[in-house]
Amino acid sequence: MQAAKKAGVAKCAARIDQHEKFFVQKNNPVSALMFVAPKEPNNRLFSLSLELLEQNESAYVSATYAPATTGKDDCSASYDLVKYWPDSCQEVATKVYPQFGEASVLNRQVSVLGKEPNVKIFLMVAGEGCVSIKKEIVF
Repeated sequence: MQAAKKAGVAKCAARIDQHEKFFVQKNNPVSALMFVAPKEPNNRLFSLSLELLEQNESAYVSATYAPATTGKDDCSASYDLVKYWPDSCQEVATKVYPQFGEASVLNRQVSVLGKEPNVKIFLMVAGEGCVSIKKEIVF
């Protein structure tokens, strides 16, 4: 995202570019809102909110970047990719995310998929459908 670089967020530029390539596919329209620290943006937390449009569907992404304290131009990041599915959460788990394995229950309405410590899929019942939240932390 060129806008992040223009706002002074240089340490996380490589990670932001990596996420941009991951989220923005097939020249689909994307709208973004940046949360930039007013002072020293290159040394502070930086966040993006994105709306991804694909055919007649949309998804929401919240991505947060934390610059490394080692002085290197590197950063850790996390993102949440939120999407509504008209199918049941059971169908979403088996058809969309089969590689994440069996679901466990977080409490009552939210199931969790994923064996890896840094990537999880949360599935939440939403009326007749399901909301999926893919959460990943990258160090």
